[in-house]
Amino acid sequence: MDVSAIVAAKAAARAALAARLGEIRTISALKRREPNAGAAERALRPLSEAALAFAAQNSDHSEAGQALARSALVQRVGEAEADRRIEAFIDETPEPGWVEAADIAQNDLLFFGARRWLMRGLLLLALASVAVWLGLSWDGPERERALWDQAVAQGLVSQQEVDVAYQEPAPNTNAPTSLQKLEALQERPGVGPLFAEYNRRQETAGAAGMWSIVLFPLYTILLGFRPKPARVLLLRRFNDPQIGKSIEKMSKRWLKPYGHVFTLADKHFRRSMIAPFVSWFSFNPFLLVWRVINIPIAFIIRLTDRSRAGPILIRDARDFRNFARRLIDRYGLNLEMERTQRKAIAVRTNDAWWQHVVLLLMHSADVIVVDVTEVASGTEWELQTMLTERVAERVVFISREDEAADARASLQAHGFGGRAEALALYKRSGALVDSRAFRAEMRAAMLRKLGSR
Repeated sequence: MDVSAIVAAKAAARAALAARLGEIRTISALKRREPNAGAAERALRPLSEAALAFAAQNSDHSEAGQALARSALVQRVGEAEADRRIEAFIDETPEPGWVEAADIAQNDLLFFGARRWLMRGLLLLALASVAVWLGLSWDGPERERALWDQAVAQGLVSQQEVDVAYQEPAPNTNAPTSLQKLEALQERPGVGPLFAEYNRRQETAGAAGMWSIVLFPLYTILLGFRPKPARVLLLRRFNDPQIGKSIEKMSKRWLKPYGHVFTLADKHFRRSMIAPFVSWFSFNPFLLVWRVINIPIAFIIRLTDRSRAGPILIRDARDFRNFARRLIDRYGLNLEMERTQRKAIAVRTNDAWWQHVVLLLMHSADVIVVDVTEVASGTEWELQTMLTERVAERVVFISREDEAADARASLQAHGFGGRAEALALYKRSGALVDSRAFRAEMRAAMLRKLGSR
């Protein structure tokens, strides 16, 4: 396939996605508990069959409104086909990810290979340059003053000359600056050797500062343009602080390298509100200024799109549509993964929409990681849904080591008995018991999914 054909195919895919997302909308006439039949009929008549399929399950609509949408779809395509389209709408909405089977056919170095170590090294160099800059320059003014006091004590310069040199000239004059006058004093006999070590320290600090200004933007750009991140859905028990801490540590170490890790937020696992202020952008004065300039822009974006410019929040059909579109924002999600405190993108939703969100993420994910340490009602629904939605082949099960027996029993009870032996175990510290086996299972799950695509 030539380049023009590839470009045309991508353009067609984007157009198809835009059309698909356009069907995700809320019909005001269907929100009422008892919709007006005439108004509902007029609202439903111009809708496409795909729009009707979503309207029949839109959580913004009342049960009666959903039933009217389903009835309208049944009249067009028949009952069996209507139910199939309703069930398949969310399944068919996500765009394919960026990872291809050929990328991981031999190994998982796409995630744990040279690029990962390059990024680590680049970040360490950037942090080291900041440390050198701060370490050498934090006491610069006091050290310089002490050296001038020493020069005055030795009679090399007078105190009056030093005081005059520190005075800045009046604005809009051609008089020498304070720096120029101090440099001229250092040219006096005997003064230069006193400042030799200090000047070397300042030159080194300046060079380190310049390197930090170069390295942090470079690190940011390379992060954003990561070409092939995988999508990982992490499902776990909600609002359990002990399990949450262990999962958080495990996710940082073993899931983040794969790419975009999504999970539902709870009170123990959510996006840090101060994350943007402590990120690596703050070390770069140019990017810091850019961030300040973008504050009002981010505020405006947030008014219409709650999947960007802050924690992802899904409470209605518009949020759901925006989130489905956000899943293909490779650059933005690459940076979001770096900003998140727990190295997982926490999606906040409500009781009406969380199942829709999980379904969307199940069908978009390259691999689904399910913690079965303690199976609650939400996890039970997720396990059953994996079977009915035919995504079980891309699932990797994990459990805390001390709960392994109960976890295997839960898998047996929910129809996954054949996967019990492949259960990956982690310790309370978040460390994997067998990291090699876990990586092999993750790769195998992705290959099964990509092979069926």
